[in-house]
Amino acid sequence: THYENFVSYWMEKYPDRAQLLMLSYEELTDNFMGPIVAAHIAKYLGEVDGVHPIASESIPCVWETIVNYKNIAPPIKGTVSAIMGEAPEQQMGEVHDRQRRLRVEEDPVVLKKGKTHADPSSLRVGPKVRPYTEQNLSDMLAMFHRLLERYSFDLDFVRIMKSYIEVVSNTVPVND
Repeated sequence: THYENFVSYWMEKYPDRAQLLMLSYEELTDNFMGPIVAAHIAKYLGEVDGVHPIASESIPCVWETIVNYKNIAPPIKGTVSAIMGEAPEQQMGEVHDRQRRLRVEEDPVVLKKGKTHADPSSLRVGPKVRPYTEQNLSDMLAMFHRLLERYSFDLDFVRIMKSYIEVVSNTVPVND
């Protein structure tokens, strides 16, 4: 399958586990685990010469703004852009506790195709129910078990695969 080939490619490309950061989308977007995973990303990136991640106390705020943006009220005036480093004191305005590392600007910081940090217009929205047949679920379980066995030496990978196996095992199939 494509997913199995994708996983195998990256697992084989980086046999030195220090060169590969293993995380899952589900953990990154989870309300509890998300900021923790974001902190792991910052720590990992900070190990590279010349890379200076944001301050650790800013990570939950940046995570809320970038990943969990739908649960934060939009700014009343201007747009919000994440400050990815220590900003000079004159650039800091009065901001809400959850947004203490954000700057409210009169002119939006435009990214690609007119998007701003306050309006990421993410494509992460999709159907909440995914109808899988018994065969779909059986194929996924078999693939996850093959991958789990093949890469059982990697604790992060095992943790992620076990979570996928649990979800698929508890999914009720739809009739063909």
